[in-house]
Amino acid sequence: MGPSPILTKAEEDSLATFCIKLLKCGFPINRDDLMEIVQRVIKDDGRQNPFTDDRPGKFTGGRATVTELHIRKWFTDIEAYIVQEEGAGDILINPQRVFNFDESQFLLAKKKGTVLGPVNYKSFLQVSKENDKEGLTVLMGYSADGSLAPPRIVYAYKQSIPYNIIEAEGAVDPSWALGKLESGWMTTLTFFD
Repeated sequence: MGPSPILTKAEEDSLATFCIKLLKCGFPINRDDLMEIVQRVIKDDGRQNPFTDDRPGKFTGGRATVTELHIRKWFTDIEAYIVQEEGAGDILINPQRVFNFDESQFLLAKKKGTVLGPVNYKSFLQVSKENDKEGLTVLMGYSADGSLAPPRIVYAYKQSIPYNIIEAEGAVDPSWALGKLESGWMTTLTFFD
């Protein structure tokens, strides 16, 4: 029969409904995304975690090939979903409620070699001597009417974000959303904070 399930039947049903809604909206989650969500549910609830490395499953990667036809079909499908299944077609005629988001990563550590700066200046930014790919990720979004949504910054920290980043006067605009994830990448988990 196997071990007892970790999630309740209600939690499994809720996750299945969530995955289907995302799929209908054109944002299908992969196995790794689902495993992140399950891991977060278990951790946040304080349950004993029987999984290796506290995480169910293994990562399997890959990217889909997207064509213009796929994009046009997505817009047709998402409009049908919003209008027919959610009954919220009014949002499509209001450009303040239609957004496009994109993320960019900014590397913080310099590559090997010479850097430019003032003579005798000793404090050049160098976050990590070992990792020249360390950075932060910024999510920017604009509505169809041209308004900017508050940006979201994800820092690569395991623990809390340091005081000088979030609390120091003028360090970060207070309207911006800050998040942290050990990788510093934008994933499903960063939106639970």
